[in-house]
Parts: sequence; C-alpha cells; structure tokens
Amino acid sequence: MRKKNYIAFIAPFVISFLAISIPIEQFLSEYLFPQTPLWYFPWRGAVIALILWIIAGLIFTEKKVITRFFLWGSLLSFLVLHYMSLLAIYIKGYKVMLLPGFYLVLSDNRSLVNPLYLDLGQIALLLT
Repeated sequence: MRKKNYIAFIAPFVISFLAISIPIEQFLSEYLFPQTPLWYFPWRGAVIALILWIIAGLIFTEKKVITRFFLWGSLLSFLVLHYMSLLAIYIKGYKVMLLPGFYLVLSDNRSLVNPLYLDLGQIALLLT
C-alpha cells in the first residue's frame, strides 16, 4: 500500500475521532445542553464521519485508487462511531435491537411506542 493510500484511509478516522471533543450539538441546536449524554460523544464523530463518507462518495472514481481508500476509511470510521453510540445507549440501560435496515431502542416502560430508526450504518455499508 502506498503512503498516499494509507493516509487517505487513516485521515477519516483521525478527523472523526478528533470531532468527538468538539461540541457540535451546541452549533446545531438553538438550545444549550447543560449535560452531555454518554452517547453524544461517539455521535459527534459519527456525524463528521458520515459527512466525510458522503464527500468520498461524491469524489469517488475508479481511476484513482486513493478515492477508494478514502471512501472505505470514512465508512469504517462511521460504522465504528455509529455503533459505539448505540453501545453507549445500551450501557445506559436501554435495549437496542438491530433489524435489517433499522434498529429499535426499547425502554422498560411498555406503554411507550418505540419508533423504528433507520440504521445508517447498514445503509452506508450496502451503498458502499
């Protein structure tokens, strides 16, 4: 593997994991968050990794191998951070049920209707 390809593969990981420390939810919302839930930290990196994956998909070309490495690096960093955020929700005491293309977050309160969430991790993997 050439050095450029290695850098293109690793760069999305570095950028995404650095984004964990930047409170982007404060920029995206009008309301200030007094406390940051545990799952917000990997969510921050997953948002940046998803944006990098979209950019990688837009610039992808078969002729330049470096774009393939950037695409797969951004996808893998998104998958790691996305499922880390679901793991943090699970650690907090909720049940997370993965379904094909979706996931559910179940609470102990049976009276609540649990919506299906689109699992962007599975969708991005299929699209890549």
